[in-house]
Amino acid sequence: MTKSSEKAKEQLIKLAQEGCRKPKPSTPLYSKLTEYINKSRSSYDPAFTKAIKRIAPEWFERKSDAKKQELLKMARAGLKRPNQRKHPLGYTLDSYTKKSSNSYDPDFVAELFRLAPHWFRSDSSLCVEHTGETKTAV
Repeated sequence: MTKSSEKAKEQLIKLAQEGCRKPKPSTPLYSKLTEYINKSRSSYDPAFTKAIKRIAPEWFERKSDAKKQELLKMARAGLKRPNQRKHPLGYTLDSYTKKSSNSYDPDFVAELFRLAPHWFRSDSSLCVEHTGETKTAV
């Protein structure tokens, strides 16, 4: 391990211990952090990753988790499906439920469909996928 990587790790640990926010993506320190915590990188360090996660778990929280929880809460409450044009979570919902999206989450879709099948149009492939029924044109 090089001196510069040791120094960067010490700096990151210190920031985490002091309760600082995760470095911004545009900074060199953020680049170093991702090198050390990403399993697909050659500089991946499992011991460092475990330590930093223990010290600053909030650095590893994903915004998508909070948004999914909010959508599930809305579904449980029986609220209308968020409109893409009028609701801040409308486009988000679409990205989590569209198979062609990079953000598609089949487990989330299954739970959401269980809670709010009315959020899915009857002609939707999701409806066929979850109910086994197909709609034919008359």
